[in-house]
Amino acid sequence: MKKVDIYLCGHKGAACATVIAEKFADCINTAIVENDSTLRVNPYQDMVETLQAAGIKVLSRIGKEPAELAIGVGWRKLIKHEYQQLVILHDSLLPKYRGWNPLLTALINEDREIGVSALLGNSEVDSGPIILQKKTAIKYPIRLERAIAVVSQLSAEVVAKILTEIKSDKKLKGKKQDESKATYSLWRDEADFRIDWNQSAQRILRHIDTTSTPYAGASALLAGKLVRIERAEVWKIKPKIINPTVGKIWQLISGDPVVICKSGFLRITEMRDAAGKNMLPLTKLRQRFE
Repeated sequence: MKKVDIYLCGHKGAACATVIAEKFADCINTAIVENDSTLRVNPYQDMVETLQAAGIKVLSRIGKEPAELAIGVGWRKLIKHEYQQLVILHDSLLPKYRGWNPLLTALINEDREIGVSALLGNSEVDSGPIILQKKTAIKYPIRLERAIAVVSQLSAEVVAKILTEIKSDKKLKGKKQDESKATYSLWRDEADFRIDWNQSAQRILRHIDTTSTPYAGASALLAGKLVRIERAEVWKIKPKIINPTVGKIWQLISGDPVVICKSGFLRITEMRDAAGKNMLPLTKLRQRFE
């Protein structure tokens, strides 16, 4: 039976670590595990302990005796290798959303299905032959944390299927992607967390939900200071304001600000400052978010 090096990071990596430790420890040559310190809920230590308890060697970089095959889950760095085959898990239904943050992009675009693709790595971005895909339908609103849990479970199922094939000494084969259907998702930085109040209340809510935990959270400026808006809801009452200005607080309900959007209103129900301190209830009405 061929041995496998497994590259794991983040919540998707942690989900796969559990199934690997339970059923496929004898397949693993080395687990290379990265600590993503940006996560507010970090599964790194639990992942390492789970793998080590199953007798799997855990390293922070590739070992001196690499295996013939490798699988990367949640891995964000270039894997320099001479593996016979390198399998990468990408959390989109390729060829859709090649590149960065595909799950977040799918949620912002209100896709009705999310999924995972296992592909053979090559020199082009997420363009290798697809070995296996799994998908599931979702309903909105959905928080990013929940979507990551769904994709993590799908990733574990995909890895289990691939390792079963490897244990049977089967060569992994993929199907060429349709280049005419390829789309790309661009990288994001802190500026992309900023709320654009010149959008509908519904779309702003989706932005808040999709930049929630484990990300830092949707941001805005209130009285010139950065705030993180964790939760909100579309306010169903629609008063006819003759001179609407997006970002202004229209009303305080039990200290929750109701904010004017390009279309509709948003009631903010959880908000903290840059240091993480709760900012609700607000007591001052005449303020605006920027």
